[in-house]
Amino acid sequence: MTAAPPAQAQPNPPQPARLMSLDVFRGATIAAMMLVNNPGNWDAVYKPLMHAEWHGWTFADLVFPFFLWIVGVAIPLSTARRLEQGQSRNQLLLHAVRRSVIIFALGFGRRRGSRLVAGSATGGVSVGCKLLLEFRRSRIIRGSGHLIV
Repeated sequence: MTAAPPAQAQPNPPQPARLMSLDVFRGATIAAMMLVNNPGNWDAVYKPLMHAEWHGWTFADLVFPFFLWIVGVAIPLSTARRLEQGQSRNQLLLHAVRRSVIIFALGFGRRRGSRLVAGSATGGVSVGCKLLLEFRRSRIIRGSGHLIV
């Protein structure tokens, strides 16, 4: 009587190569976004964490442009990878529109929910929920970018 041969484990499929520098910059930008949007006590905020009144700029004024730069670099990379995988441009467009609508709806729902819970647009809302508004704004821009590319 012979025993059945042990099942050989299938090797994991190779993960797509990621641009590590872009991931690190994205993480630092998200951390900066959280710091700028929630500096702690609003009565005693470190001046570079505040937006410039009109003339000049501070660190806080660079966070959103950094995020948009990241989006601009990531769109061609992700689009090229999906095209190599055999997806059509129509599938890419549908994916971009679907993600844009979902993020917009989450941001819109978060905005409406905060008024119901706290009685104002910003009271009692967590850091993550506030970030959804920033992502919603950038998602509209990113969705538009997918249409261009």
